[in-house]
Amino acid sequence: MKCSELEVGMILRINDTHRRGWFSNKSRRTLDTELSQNLLRFVVSPSFIVHFLQDDEKAHVLGEEDVIIYAGTKKTKTKKGRTKTFRIVYTSGNVGYIEGRDIRYLSPA
Repeated sequence: MKCSELEVGMILRINDTHRRGWFSNKSRRTLDTELSQNLLRFVVSPSFIVHFLQDDEKAHVLGEEDVIIYAGTKKTKTKKGRTKTFRIVYTSGNVGYIEGRDIRYLSPA
């Protein structure tokens, strides 16, 4: 799936049985915006990475059967003046953002 195919309210799932999704409380240093500091980052990674997560991150691990709702985009400016688009997702009672490169692991439910 591509970012351009996303629609607000779309229900998504992880499309690979060997991948898991989880909320990271660590924002990338390059995303130096207020929004990235207030939202959790939703990451899709190989399932073996889950064993290396901290305990608070393991509580929110999602598999291919879990539902993810796409809530839209939010554009912000970084402190360096660049524009960054955040794709907001909601799942398991948590709201966070997903980076465009992780969208390819999601498919419509």
